[in-house]
Formats: sequence, structure tokens, C-alpha cells
Amino acid sequence: VAGRLVVWAVCLSFCSCGYYHYAGPLSPLDEQGVALTVADDGSVTFTQDRFEVRLRYVTDRELNRQFAAHSTAGPKST
Repeated sequence: VAGRLVVWAVCLSFCSCGYYHYAGPLSPLDEQGVALTVADDGSVTFTQDRFEVRLRYVTDRELNRQFAAHSTAGPKST
């Protein structure tokens, strides 16, 4: 019984090893309030007093252009 549990634990630990998460474009929800705005370029800006954070979805091609020296291994280049 203990051997089977060890095998299951090892199998479950390797289940997520090959998973690459790819996110899509950012967009705030309606219930998130007025502190979030979406610009024409698709960036989402959070503003509170003098603090401002801007997020923009970046494609793989853009990242590969910006970091060409580090983009030689495909998805494993991170």
C-alpha cells in the first residue's frame, strides 16, 4: 500500500512539469471600480492617489525581439 502511495505521489508531482500557461489580453471587469482604465493600446492602468501601475499584454514575438539573446530555446527561454 505504501509503495502505491509513493508511485501516485511521484506521478502527481510530474503532472504539471510540462504545462506552459499562456495568458490572453488584459481587460478589467465592470465590478472592479473606477480605479482601473483600459487604454486604446490594450493596457490596463490602476490609479490610486499618486500611485499608478500600468500592465500591457506582450506577445511572444515582442518578447523575442526585446530579448533576442535569451530567446533561443522557445518556451523554455524564461
